[in-house]
Amino acid sequence: MQNRLDQVNDQIRDLLVGIMQRLYGIEYGLISVIKVKTSPDLRSAKVFVSTLRDKMDIAKFLNQEKKRIRYLLAEKLTIKYIPELHFVNDNTLQAAERVEELLRKVKPKPQ
Repeated sequence: MQNRLDQVNDQIRDLLVGIMQRLYGIEYGLISVIKVKTSPDLRSAKVFVSTLRDKMDIAKFLNQEKKRIRYLLAEKLTIKYIPELHFVNDNTLQAAERVEELLRKVKPKPQ
């Protein structure tokens, strides 16, 4: 069952990337779909997204647009239930940059 869920997650991610590029690519720049976590019953999916625009809350914007996105996803996705989408900002890149910054600060002085 887990293998099927991984396949569904990958398929949803790939389809969402195309939808995002088509709908928002020019106006909002690069929107990355980092990861999709679908519930075991396929009724809901948490979509982790990020963008290169620092000041933009992309998840808030996409949650406002989720009906439109879900409709376009339903046209391409061939499963019984089209999951309810919940967009979440993925802060992995910012966290990694912060760790690197802290490591540079504690770097030992040459002797």
